[in-house]
Amino acid sequence: MVACRAGLLLALGLPAGCQTARPSGDPASPPAGGGLQQRIEDKIATQRRPADGSARWEDFRADPYQDTNDIERSTESLRMERRRDEIARALAESGPLALEQCLVFGIEFNDAIQARRAQLRSIGGDELIIRSRFLPHLTYALASQHADRNGSGAPEETSTTEGATTTVSGSTNSTYHSLLLSQTLFEFGKDNASDVALRDSQREALFAYEDTVRDVLSNIRKRFFTVVLRTAQRAIREKSLAEFQARYNQIRELEKVRRVLETDVLTARLNVLNEQGRINSLEKEILRQRLDLLHQMGFPSGVTPVEIAGGVEAFGLTLDQAADLALRRSSQIARKRAAVAEQARKVRQLAWNYAPDVGLRAGWKDDQSMAGVGVGGTGGVYAASTFAEAHSDTYPDRFGIATTPLGEDDEGWFVNLSVELPLFEGLAKRGQSIREQALLDRGRHELRSGIE
Repeated sequence: MVACRAGLLLALGLPAGCQTARPSGDPASPPAGGGLQQRIEDKIATQRRPADGSARWEDFRADPYQDTNDIERSTESLRMERRRDEIARALAESGPLALEQCLVFGIEFNDAIQARRAQLRSIGGDELIIRSRFLPHLTYALASQHADRNGSGAPEETSTTEGATTTVSGSTNSTYHSLLLSQTLFEFGKDNASDVALRDSQREALFAYEDTVRDVLSNIRKRFFTVVLRTAQRAIREKSLAEFQARYNQIRELEKVRRVLETDVLTARLNVLNEQGRINSLEKEILRQRLDLLHQMGFPSGVTPVEIAGGVEAFGLTLDQAADLALRRSSQIARKRAAVAEQARKVRQLAWNYAPDVGLRAGWKDDQSMAGVGVGGTGGVYAASTFAEAHSDTYPDRFGIATTPLGEDDEGWFVNLSVELPLFEGLAKRGQSIREQALLDRGRHELRSGIE
């Protein structure tokens, strides 16, 4: 059996450690233990085997990616889902939904809006990460060393030379503790690249959220008023159908006494059927638009029935008022204005490209501790910071790369200063200046085009 299984795996081109795919549609097959990923691997293995079209069609129809229980288990424990269901049931029981109720429910529970809102929260996490560089950073370090000089764990040896006794240990054990403290006090010069990236992410996330909200609310309004209008049309069509039906019944009575032609009866019957077809089309469209409305609202599917009530609202703005409102509320224009402001900031900071790279450290140290302040930066981005470190014992290289004019075991004040000023780097900085100014001009033209 094991040999057959290994041969089957080799024939399928699967590694020996992989699980074989179960026949889809086999009621005896247990659920995929690895969840969705396991089902993906199983379906890949199934599709790699030769099969005719009918077998693949049956497999396609009988092999879903998840069961209903899997979906319910992933949502039942969510607090927002429970709150949404409670509010939805209360709205459904209170009577027909008005437009404002649909908009309020949609802006809170629509999945696309909630996804964008979650993205805004993630940007808040990014902001916390980036701003944390201005907070103190405290680190504890532990170093343990063991050495056996002759590899046998021999005991201590003593020797006497000219009256002096020297003790040599066969093995040694050392443990050192260190505390390191650092904090960036402030920055100056060009904006830090992480701050620039954060502002870009904030703009993108905010305006993507605004666009999504606008699209969702627009779709809710569109479907709400479509349902209202189609419902009114259906009422008119039903009256028309009643008239056509009455006319058809009247013509049938006249046809019995041979006072009308048979074509008149057929024409009247055709009018009734045509009107019934129009009403049927309206009912299907009303149902589809109502379902789309509930989907845009984020309304749970299990809460039924849901009715809506309202009428078409009059457009109470003049053309100038509408244009002014659109200009002030447009997220697209706000996005372009923010991009222009950011690019103008970059142009203003171009002079920092010619600033030197600086490294300055000053402070006091002894054989086990060191503390001081520093100023340093490259590319026109500078930061002032403080630093301190303390060690439990003296051991080589305990101060790392923080070298000073003093030796590791010396005590006193120190100042380290380094300045690097590139004298000529080709025309790279000139090209950067041209590029940034051109990008600013392009952004201004795009903003003007969007406004006009």
